[in-house]
Order: sequence, then structure tokens, then C-alpha cells
Amino acid sequence: MRKITQNAINAFYNKSNFNQSNTSVIYGDITGNDVSHLYLFNNHIAQYNHDTKVLKINLCGWGSVTTRERLNGLSGVSIGQTNFIQYLNGVELVDLSKWHIIKGQYTKGQYTKGQ
Repeated sequence: MRKITQNAINAFYNKSNFNQSNTSVIYGDITGNDVSHLYLFNNHIAQYNHDTKVLKINLCGWGSVTTRERLNGLSGVSIGQTNFIQYLNGVELVDLSKWHIIKGQYTKGQYTKGQ
């Protein structure tokens, strides 16, 4: 995992803001929710609600190596590509512009699947 991804993911889960090169993390939103947002080239590629422990990811139409690398840094996310087809945790992604919900809990670097 690249250092920029490590730093971004650390900020993402630790409720901090981060900005380096093409990647940024913003904690909170205008409604005051306990949510972290991950951006790549100003595309909103991930959102984590710290209260509900729900992670949402979105390739924003870009199945690029960089987008996959940033998202693969998140707990419970494994995005790969075979023959130009994107897969999320082994399931083919039909729409790369759609939000995908991953339920679970992030605790000290460990991911626990939701029920």
C-alpha cells in the first residue's frame, strides 16, 4: 500500500482531515454527522459513518489502478480487475458509478463483517 493511501486511510478512520496531492479526507459534513469522506481527484470515492459503522464506496466511473488502490486500503474492500471487468470482494461490478455499501465495523485495524 502506498504511503499516501496509508495516511489517507488513517485520517479517514480517525476522524481527521487530510490533503496530499490528488487525495483528500474530510471529516464531518454540514449536518453535523459523524462521517468521513474520501476524495480522489475531487471525486467522492468513499464515505464512512462512524456511528452506524457503514462504509460506502464508489469508483465514480473510474476503474483506474489509483482508484482501486485507494479503495483497497479500506477495511473490507477488495477491488480487482480481470479482463477489464471490475470486481468488489469477488462480485462483478456492473455499474462503476454506483455507491456500494459495505457493512461492518472498523476497530483498531480489524474489520468485522456486519450481520
